[in-house]
Amino acid sequence: MNIAGTTALVTGGGSGLGAATARALAARGAKVTVLDLNTAAGEAVASQIGGLFARCDVADPESATTALAASRAEFGVPHILVNCAGIGGAGRVVGRDGPLPLAAFEKIVRVNLLGTFNMMRLAAAEMSVANPLPNGGRGVIISTASVAAFEGQIGQAAYAASKGGIAALTLPVARELARFGIRVLTIAPGLFKTPLLAELPQVAQQALGAAIPYPSRLGEPEEFAQMVLAMIENDYLNGEIVRLDAMLVNSRTVEIEFGDCDPAGIVFYPNYFRMFDASTAYLFEAALGIKKIVWIRKFGILGIAMVDTGAKFIKPSRFGDLVTIETSISELRRSSFVVGHKLFNAGELAVEAHEVRVWTGADPANPGQIKSLPIPQEVIDALSQ
Repeated sequence: MNIAGTTALVTGGGSGLGAATARALAARGAKVTVLDLNTAAGEAVASQIGGLFARCDVADPESATTALAASRAEFGVPHILVNCAGIGGAGRVVGRDGPLPLAAFEKIVRVNLLGTFNMMRLAAAEMSVANPLPNGGRGVIISTASVAAFEGQIGQAAYAASKGGIAALTLPVARELARFGIRVLTIAPGLFKTPLLAELPQVAQQALGAAIPYPSRLGEPEEFAQMVLAMIENDYLNGEIVRLDAMLVNSRTVEIEFGDCDPAGIVFYPNYFRMFDASTAYLFEAALGIKKIVWIRKFGILGIAMVDTGAKFIKPSRFGDLVTIETSISELRRSSFVVGHKLFNAGELAVEAHEVRVWTGADPANPGQIKSLPIPQEVIDALSQ
């Protein structure tokens, strides 16, 4: 699709990912309507790009219908919808004060999931009866999920459920709208410089960035916008969820147990390596989509033997602490690979470790012995995502 001359709707266009997307589309010649609840922010972006602002509650049918009508009156039927509107929020299912209030869960799902679907259905209805574009299609719908849809952490039940719902919508809606020539795609961003993260102290932002293998920093909203442009312009891309998170990283939250600690009440250092060993297994499970015992049997190996390891202990962790372990593959070789682990406590790097592991099987020439084997291409591809 040639973006120049098309009409685009961007929800959440007053800030963050949405504002960067609105600017990028306008720079390519699109007529952009910025949709946002924040009137001042939305009007400011629309003024900068020569677009239109329409105040919109994406989860409210009447508000969304009115906003689309305003855009249609000014620019015509939409060809592009980019759903960036969304909210965050953390809360345990069962916390110190009892169960998570249902209203808190409902609010996040309403804005993120119902709001995305509401805009999707309304925009698709208008696209479906529009004249085809020169490429033969009628439009593109791009929504914003999150890596939390696949690797949600403790306290993210509502947020992960809402983003997981967006991811699950992608393929069935793409299949349904294909007959109209409307493509449906989703971006699952990792850690980006959004207004929410901008409120964190600089040291916390740096710690979050350090957990990303390469480049070790937060994503820029403009990089999200670049992905939007690429998706719109590539007519053969449809029904896909694209992770935009600077390499596959498996993240999990661990609560330090009493048995993890020494008499002084801090984690006894060998127990960190037990946590890291489990994190490596979870990384493979996330990449391959199957449990460790299943992929060991599938590939006919004995395991992934560790031949070297080391760690740098920066800050102690204590009984009751919630720590986050970020695990990634930093190097893939013919029959071995290097795994990196970063353990964060309260947003600060506490332990940094590495492992060298070998893809290991039985040695047919020497019964009872083991030998290194080439890592299957399927595994290499999965770990390189």
